[in-house]
Amino acid sequence: MDNIDHELWILVHGNDCRALAAAEDTPGFILEYLAEDEDWVVRARLAENPNTPPAVLQKLAEDEGPGMRQGVASNPNTPIPTLETLAEDEDPGVRQGVARNPNTPIPTLEKLAEDEPRDVQWAVDVDWYVRGEVARNPNTPAPTLRKLAEDGDPRVRWEVAENPNTPVPTLEKLVGDEEYEVRSGVARNPNTPIPTLEKLAEDEDYEVRLGVAANPNSPIPMLETLAEDEDDDVQAAAENALEERHDG
Repeated sequence: MDNIDHELWILVHGNDCRALAAAEDTPGFILEYLAEDEDWVVRARLAENPNTPPAVLQKLAEDEGPGMRQGVASNPNTPIPTLETLAEDEDPGVRQGVARNPNTPIPTLEKLAEDEPRDVQWAVDVDWYVRGEVARNPNTPAPTLRKLAEDGDPRVRWEVAENPNTPVPTLEKLVGDEEYEVRSGVARNPNTPIPTLEKLAEDEDYEVRLGVAANPNSPIPMLETLAEDEDDDVQAAAENALEERHDG
């Protein structure tokens, strides 16, 4: 070990390596050094640190532990080629991380929108996770969101309903969804047109009306009506919204 390496070893190991790996102000050369650490927790925190150098993340993406690869997949500093590789990972959690990443290319998001479980053991519980993250990603293109709005899992449709990039015609279609969570998502979406909000303000489910009361674009007359709603939570939300408008 030469003098430079020896001094670096003393600097790093004189501190909490796990804390150094997680800290966003840790210098890049120390993060690179920590990538060789035998402690998997150190490497896992490196994988999640948004300041970890891309070259280190590329290396960590080859780790055998799926948790490590999940961290890399979600990291905004991960290089696009690495994200494209991880989009093919056998672990659904890793693919979910790629779908969540704001830097994932649109073609990769479009591919993940059709993601299917590759492990029967996980199929029942997690087959919707990846598509749900694509539906939530604000960079997902409108055509893909339109397709996901017809997904068989209501949790995916709910993510589409809340996505600020979802086209108005798709939002209007989701107003008729049988699941109240989906309609509630439309009610909260800032892009939902006022005529659609008026319809949702009369929804039989209080959580949908609560969503309308929370929508920043709901007109004052609508909020005044909701302030007299039969549900206490809806009343309170509408009253708070009216007070904020008054104070603003």
